[in-house]
Amino acid sequence: RVHGDNFTCHQHVLVTGSLQLENMATPSSFSSKFLLSDEEMRALGVPEHAFAAFRQARYQRSFDVQSWATAPAVAKLTFPGESAVLSRAESVALLTTYQRRKGMETTTTRSQTAAEAQLVLDALALRLDALLSHGFPDGAMAKLGTRSAKDVPLYCEDWGNTEALFLEEIARLPVAARTEAAELRAFVIASTRAMRVTSGAEVLDLLSRSERVASDINRVLEYDESLFTTTIELRAWDAEIVSRPEYELRGFVHNKNLNALSSYFTFLFDPQLVAEAEAIAARVLATHALVAPHIPHESYVIDFWSSPDRTVVIELNPFHQKCGPANFSWRDDRELFLNGPFELRLTSAEPALNDAEGPLAMPSRFWQTRIAALRDPASPAA
Repeated sequence: RVHGDNFTCHQHVLVTGSLQLENMATPSSFSSKFLLSDEEMRALGVPEHAFAAFRQARYQRSFDVQSWATAPAVAKLTFPGESAVLSRAESVALLTTYQRRKGMETTTTRSQTAAEAQLVLDALALRLDALLSHGFPDGAMAKLGTRSAKDVPLYCEDWGNTEALFLEEIARLPVAARTEAAELRAFVIASTRAMRVTSGAEVLDLLSRSERVASDINRVLEYDESLFTTTIELRAWDAEIVSRPEYELRGFVHNKNLNALSSYFTFLFDPQLVAEAEAIAARVLATHALVAPHIPHESYVIDFWSSPDRTVVIELNPFHQKCGPANFSWRDDRELFLNGPFELRLTSAEPALNDAEGPLAMPSRFWQTRIAALRDPASPAA
């Protein structure tokens, strides 16, 4: 442990506790008004055998972009965007297109032929084109209201131009700087750039390849359409944010208190961020104080991007263990998440990259092989 005036270093994580927040009395458990009671679900006509799944789905949907990003105080600190509400037929068309790509035969695919699904998606693409025609000069990031399609460039080998973008990012590096860590950073940037869309057809091609999107749609189709609203969110593309992934941070909020903040990409190290640790904490805490009164939740996981020039709210996520804990642990840091005091953990050294469970395990096996081949053109995989 190396002690400084306001922080300590534990292996590769910098921890700062110099900024404190006032916390409410220690809670014994976490709850939310968005976790429906059995009585509330009965009143909605949900069968008892589906209570657990329905409760989880409604809680997740309560974090849709439209639930938090439209308040003026929040809107000016996040990405400009547009939203398209999907009909049930449009949701089914997206799901059946995904399932047919995977060779799946389900009740849903049997309810809509491939030709019928394509007609529905063609009309939806025109609607999305109209939204993209203004306010998106550099394109957009497209996602469901609940989750992005970030699994597509990671796991769909035939998607877009990820490899070309990766090579473009690598070409920016001096030869001496082409380390495995630098390659991983280049892949993060390239895989994000590969999700940039400029047309409705591109939006639907992306979303219809995503297991995450398909899972979220499939989860709610068994319920009456009046119980769920599914949206496609178009958020203005921001090249600066995409090009500096190490500036992304994940925060953990309970009772409106931001109790923990971490590097989002825990395997990316930037010494400049470590030097700016206290300034980063101050910026993010100040930004959170501005938006928290306008967020409908008391507890949530919130993602920021913060540079010396600006801090942006990227995303709001459910406060539960399925949400990645970054440099923290839901098991070991539960009390910190609930009660504070505020702690910042930044990746403060290059992590080991040769661990089978480490950062280089992030790309799929296909991309691990391709990256190795691009590094060594003489290898059999090249």
